[in-house]
Order: sequence, then C-alpha cells, then structure tokens
Amino acid sequence: MWISNNDEESTAIWELSKVEDRTAAITSGTILEARLTAAIKEKLYENEEINREMFRETGPLGPFGTKIRLGFMLGIYGMQAYCDLKRITTVRNMFAHQLKAKSFELNELKQHVMNLTLVEKHIFQQGTDSTEIVDRGAWQKFYIPNRDAELADPKRRFLLSVMIISTMLTPTVVQVSAPRLPVPRF
Repeated sequence: MWISNNDEESTAIWELSKVEDRTAAITSGTILEARLTAAIKEKLYENEEINREMFRETGPLGPFGTKIRLGFMLGIYGMQAYCDLKRITTVRNMFAHQLKAKSFELNELKQHVMNLTLVEKHIFQQGTDSTEIVDRGAWQKFYIPNRDAELADPKRRFLLSVMIISTMLTPTVVQVSAPRLPVPRF
C-alpha cells in the first residue's frame, strides 16, 4: 500500500514491519517528514539556496512541528490530518528521546496512537461495499484483511496512519498543491 519515491525509501518501508518499535516509529516519521517537506516546497517559490537555508535542520522551517503547522496553514491538509500529524510527531519524539519508550504498548504511547483518526476513515475491510465508503467520505481508500485487528494493534495503527498521510502527500497520488504563487511584480 505504501508508495515509494526511491530505492532507499523502498528498503526502509519494507523493513518497517520487521524492526523494533522504536526504529519503526522513527523511520516512518522520517519518511513522513520528507514527504511533508516536499509538499510544502511545491507551494513555495523555487529557489534552491533559500529553500536549503529555510529547511535545514536548524533553519526556521527545519522542525517537524513547524512544517506540520505550515502545511495546515497552506491548505495542504485539514484539521483531522493536522491533529494526526501532531500525534505522530509526539510518538516519534517519545521513542527518540525517552529510554522507557521501547514499545507501542507503553500506555503513554498507546494513548496517542489509539487517538489517530484518519485510519478509521480511510482503511476498509477487504470486501467493504461502496455505501460505507461514501458514508465515511473517504476520497482515498485502502483495503486490508483483518481491519479491526490491524487497527487495534498500536504499531500497525501507527504505521497505517503514517502510510495514509505519506501517500496523500505524494504528488503522484494526489495533486498536493495549487498552482505555485504568481511571479512577484517587483
């Protein structure tokens, strides 16, 4: 179900289900951040030097949280995705910065993960009829076997949430951006 932008990303995505929870959270979060960065850049003027300066790790648009807020303000996604992105960042940061965060089963982590909501709207049980799809208002649909069991598992729910947002941010799936800003007059 994942869409990959390059071989390196393909390898990382393939490994997600096989690695420890901490590695899966950090790696999938890194993929998501790269996709969000690319989607934001699609909305901005093209200037390699300024983009590099603004988006470097210590630059004004370097932090993931800043990119999440900017993506919302640019209209790349709505409030539901914004809230899920904030939860995903919280989980990723807990895994990266807290030694006790070893598993998605840790109550603090699990609470954030189980509150991810886009999976409820866009993940369907294989064989779901089209009426339910219309009722949920899902414009992007992902079908999986054992939907309820998958969404009850915190690691799977987290990875499916990241996959949904990453896919929706991929320009080949959906036009992420409106036309670029007009060329300035002065």
